Amino acid sequence: MKTRMNSLAFGLATVAVLLLTGCDIKLAGENGVIDFHPDDCGMYTLGCNFDKPIVVGGTIEVRLVGNMGASAPTLRSEDETLLSVTPSESGKPRRFEVEALGEGATTLMVLDQQGAIVDRIAISTTTFEGLRVRPFLNVPEEPDTDIEGAQTFRVPQDKIVAFWVGPDVGDDWMVMGELSFELIDTSDEVLKAMEAEESTNVEAGYISFRMPAGSHQMVLGTNDGNHMISLMFIAE
Repeated sequence: MKTRMNSLAFGLATVAVLLLTGCDIKLAGENGVIDFHPDDCGMYTLGCNFDKPIVVGGTIEVRLVGNMGASAPTLRSEDETLLSVTPSESGKPRRFEVEALGEGATTLMVLDQQGAIVDRIAISTTTFEGLRVRPFLNVPEEPDTDIEGAQTFRVPQDKIVAFWVGPDVGDDWMVMGELSFELIDTSDEVLKAMEAEESTNVEAGYISFRMPAGSHQMVLGTNDGNHMISLMFIAE
């Protein structure tokens, strides 16, 4: 039985990783010289795409591919009040971290060593007011009720439930931007059940656990303290 449980946990983790790592769509620059590859744009997005705006406070990685000669390129935002661009922590010279600072539209520009623009793409950013849940396993698509301000989901007892948390921007969730989350409060039973699931990654916004008997509240928030969501899970 233990082997079967471990296999199930591994299977869930593998499926989650496959969903999260696919469908990253590159964008050719306006001059056709550089391809811009988005990456690490948030687990909830199920794929990175420059057609999606970046949520304020969220980050993405941008990888540059193209003929830039031997020199290391510079990536810069035309409006630095909207986007912050820093070298990637990976240390790779053609990877950059881009963070959305405000709402609007601007361009990302690749510059050569002389400061000339090699290529560019348009980027948009957007604000969000709260968080929401995207179901993955045994969690209803929509909450069944709302109890004391908590979105309430009725789920099967002793089944593994799994979901992503992300910015509340409407039903399609067509945004990107990696956010960092924290578990603010939950019951001891749920906490223990979460610790038993290897696929759980609270910081990235992916939660899974085997549903214990009873009703259990969970409060999650972004690490910057700007957004929170309260959930209630009722075993049936």
